[in-house]
Amino acid sequence: MKVSGINLSSKEPKVLAEFYRKIGVDVYVDGDNYDGWNLGEKEDENKMSIWIWNENKWGPSNQGFVTFVLSTDDIEAEYTKLKGILTDIEPPIKAVWGGMELKIEDPDGNKILIL
Repeated sequence: MKVSGINLSSKEPKVLAEFYRKIGVDVYVDGDNYDGWNLGEKEDENKMSIWIWNENKWGPSNQGFVTFVLSTDDIEAEYTKLKGILTDIEPPIKAVWGGMELKIEDPDGNKILIL
């Protein structure tokens, strides 16, 4: 038994995909079909996938918001880039575990933690 992936739903899956593309996260969509698109790496049977489904068609896949954790080699550069894209963003902070964290939110209200 292995984990294949996580299903999430969005009432506006195309808007959500465009947001993640804008901030620099890979998004894989089959043509113009934004129902079942992949967030992050392209679907691969050997890796875990995150699929985003059209909630208007299938109903909710999850029972609330999630937190996505992303990583970068240069958090200050990411912050500078995102300040030009997002209107509501605070500077990165030093976390209790010693690393730097940058917190943002996607259009569906999911939290994004950039380390």
